[in-house]
Amino acid sequence: MSEDRVPMANIPPFGLRMRPDLKARIEEASRANNRSLNAEIVSRLYDSLDLDSLKKTYVDSEMARDTQALLIESMSRENEALRKASVAGEQIIYQLASAVSKAAAGDRTELDRLVEHERERPILKRLTTVWSIVDED
Repeated sequence: MSEDRVPMANIPPFGLRMRPDLKARIEEASRANNRSLNAEIVSRLYDSLDLDSLKKTYVDSEMARDTQALLIESMSRENEALRKASVAGEQIIYQLASAVSKAAAGDRTELDRLVEHERERPILKRLTTVWSIVDED
């Protein structure tokens, strides 16, 4: 016989102290629910344990929602950064193509400026790194 199926007569009594006002409230509830005082207390204990379990589930789901919201926010920022990097990359490619065309025609001024700018602040290297990371995914 499982522990849930043990006859009440076979379960040893459990002494419990409680304030008279609480006992009166539980007695009133037991009468309203057509239960013995013992059955009312046991029922309420089960209910409180079930409620604790529901609270934990709720807290866990709230934490999951919060984590999901943070991930979505982070991904949105990353997507925006990638979009800006893509636009910057397109602008640089256009500038570079234009400078190479001018250099082929004999005017190296723009190409030299771009090369110097790249030495000072290597944006092409950073964009290449961003693009390689995106290509891996």
